[in-house]
Formats: sequence, C-alpha cells, structure tokens
Amino acid sequence: MVGKVAPNTQVWFGDQVLPVSHAGLYVFGLARNAAPEVTVKTQFDSDPVVQTLVVQQRIYAEQKINGLPAKKVNPEPKVRLRINADNSKIGAVRASLTQAEWLAQPWILPVDGRISGVYGARRILNGVPKSPHNGVDIAAPAGTPIVAPIAGQVALVHEDMFYTGKTIMLDHGLGVTW
Repeated sequence: MVGKVAPNTQVWFGDQVLPVSHAGLYVFGLARNAAPEVTVKTQFDSDPVVQTLVVQQRIYAEQKINGLPAKKVNPEPKVRLRINADNSKIGAVRASLTQAEWLAQPWILPVDGRISGVYGARRILNGVPKSPHNGVDIAAPAGTPIVAPIAGQVALVHEDMFYTGKTIMLDHGLGVTW
C-alpha cells in the first residue's frame, strides 16, 4: 500500500513508525495472514488521525511442482550455506530505506507473458511442502526484453543465485524492491 500525506507528517502502521519520503509518500505491506483489521495513524501539528482498514482474508493457491532435481528440494548442508548467503544479500536490499519518490508512479508488468507463479502460493515441491512463494513469476521466451515496473535504482546484480539464477533487484524507495 502506498499512501501520501503532507511532508513532515508522522505515520504509524499499527505500532510501527513508517518512514515518510520528503514528498510525503509512505508504504506498508500486509502479512500473508494479516489481522482482519489494521490501523494507520497520521499526525501533523494536531491530534492524530486513525484510520481502520478492513482486510479481506485472501485464499492462496497451492502450486504442486514435480520432477525437480532432489538437490533443489532438499539441499545439502554445504549448499544451504550458499542459500543463506544469497538470502542475506537479498535481505540487505530489502532492508534499504532509500529516499525516492518513484512509488507515486503507475506500475507496469516488466514483461508480457503467462503468469506462472503467484505471490503467496504454497509450494509443494516433489511432494514436500515448502514456504509460500515470495514473488510473481512471468513466463516468457529466453531473450525477451524486460523493463523495470517503475523507476528505481539497481541494488543487486548476482549472476547465479541457487534458487533464482541470474538475479537483479531494483530499489524503488522506502524498502520497496522488485
């Protein structure tokens, strides 16, 4: 969720103070199993204004993928170290709170193609339940040009992450990455 307030307004999502950009933009995301109601409080030189948002519980898909190499489903301890290192790099980008005003732009899909994986889907890999999917997968032929969904800065380029292969992460500001 992206919101806009007057610059120098304080914003809270529940009990969490949110960073606000110089132009008054703020952003927050809802957890996969968010509470049925959440609050956003704003305050600028007066009494705080509290808004209660009703969250409709989403039903997430289940995606069964079979025929994967066993090493991708149950990696060896040595490979888990690599996965942890990959995840640390991704986590560092996600923890960034770059001041940027790009979030006010309209978003576009980065490539035309079939949606082959959706955010939040519970993945069953070779019959083994795994964590929910953290992204949106779009199937397109190799070599298809890809564009940024909105302006941002390149925050990570990695040639070969274990699960995601060549990985490019864009920082769109205030902790929003793609």
